[in-house]
Amino acid sequence: MIRRFLLFLCLIAPLAQADSPPLDSHQLARLEPLEATLAARYGFSADEIHQLFAQIRYDPSVMASMNAPAENLPWWRYRAIFITPERIDAGVAFLATHQASLQSAAQQYGVARALIVAILGVETYYGKNMGDIPVLDANATLYLTHPRRYAFFGHQLIDFLRLCRENHLDPLGIKGSYAGAMGMPQFIASSYLRYAVDADGHGADLWTSMPDITASVAHYFAASGWHPGQPVAMPAKLMDDAHPDAFVSANGTGHFTLSQLAAAGIRPRGNAQDIDPDLPVGLLRLVGKNGPDYFICWNNFAVIQRYNSSPLYAMAVALLMQDIRNKRSAEPIIPVTVTTPTPFDQ
Repeated sequence: MIRRFLLFLCLIAPLAQADSPPLDSHQLARLEPLEATLAARYGFSADEIHQLFAQIRYDPSVMASMNAPAENLPWWRYRAIFITPERIDAGVAFLATHQASLQSAAQQYGVARALIVAILGVETYYGKNMGDIPVLDANATLYLTHPRRYAFFGHQLIDFLRLCRENHLDPLGIKGSYAGAMGMPQFIASSYLRYAVDADGHGADLWTSMPDITASVAHYFAASGWHPGQPVAMPAKLMDDAHPDAFVSANGTGHFTLSQLAAAGIRPRGNAQDIDPDLPVGLLRLVGKNGPDYFICWNNFAVIQRYNSSPLYAMAVALLMQDIRNKRSAEPIIPVTVTTPTPFDQ
């Protein structure tokens, strides 16, 4: 199935961006250490690599997009992109349509169905927007251009070519995001190699195989430390005498307790009676439309940030997960936030 899908992509799309130039001699020279690694460690032939690298196109839009991600927006604008009635309704429909695959992944890995759905909803709108940039070009461009993480993207380029060879995929035909992420869950190459699951026995396919897609996302979170049955985040209510600054962290992590926050005038906005009061919590402050929004965050919030390090991303996933669950009313295994009106509902 995946091979037919990728062949279809090759037939309907050009091999490279029409306005993207081939690599010049200096850029090709910078790829030589990667060629050496591919040959010495992974058995690629020199001719194979030279022919492939000669077809790479340098894409200046990749670094431009890397420098202006949605995560640079204030929270209230970021939230408006991902938390819409249409995306929530689509998530509920997705959960119902793919119930069997989601349930199987949830049971095997101890990860809530709504979390898997919310990740797919934020990443690609449940598969509608999986990216249109050649992954080979994206990784090569970032290796050649990124001022700090060029080594990381060099490893991603190597892993991408390994992934293609091991799965008999055409490296020139696979498209994804400007960061080189692929498929419905947008795995980068190293994550694909490490976490992708072949759940249906036909090779790990993160484009078209729903058993593979759902199991792979669940595997990622299970391996990253997800705690089933524990909360993610909850809006915080600040009393008149509250002093939150001592508890705020940039990503919401912390080693406080709910009682410590309460002593500082910071309380959950909603019912937290069923949450273990000894679980460590942190306090996150985001830019709301009418002032700061505060959220109490548990370990599972930090786990979502291992998928994407932005706290805005993690909060969007948490909120979409909650809204899908509340509308579906069929996911009892994870208590997330609240049932009363909160800043989420404004």
